[in-house]
Amino acid sequence: GSLEFASYLYLSIVHPRKSSALVLESEGGPLWNPGCYKIGLCLQPNASQHVVATANGKTIYDVTYEAGPNGTRLALDKNDTHQRPVFAAFFGDSNTFGMTVTGTDTLPGQLGKILCSIHPYNFAMGGGTTSIMLAEFETGLVRKTVNENSGYFIYVYGDHHILRNVGDTRTLT
Repeated sequence: GSLEFASYLYLSIVHPRKSSALVLESEGGPLWNPGCYKIGLCLQPNASQHVVATANGKTIYDVTYEAGPNGTRLALDKNDTHQRPVFAAFFGDSNTFGMTVTGTDTLPGQLGKILCSIHPYNFAMGGGTTSIMLAEFETGLVRKTVNENSGYFIYVYGDHHILRNVGDTRTLT
């Protein structure tokens, strides 16, 4: 069976002139699996988690995160029937993972909508760096997940995260 849960997180965001509260409510999952890699995080296989974020009574985002059988974020609609002979494996941080958006609205998902011959895979994680990408290869996750014989590996990062991506510990302070 699957474990169902609901969690609530209350964050107070302090601003010099005004303050607001961000409230996250989630149910499903658990989505995150902290023990699946030597380095970093991954998703529970076949997990689904619905998250609603509100601030001062207004919905900021309302999204369902879904993972596939190998614990990667789904980028295609479950009912997609296109023949997709070429893969595009995306790696990166929370922007590529698509925090706050559905899987089909992520960068990999949008590529899959535009190019119907490409099967997009979303290996990105919140806080993802090159070390997480390396762990995904070393543990065999990429080989177990990607079924196509040819394609592209795409690593997306914010240039403001360059020190974090090369492992500079100054980013931790």
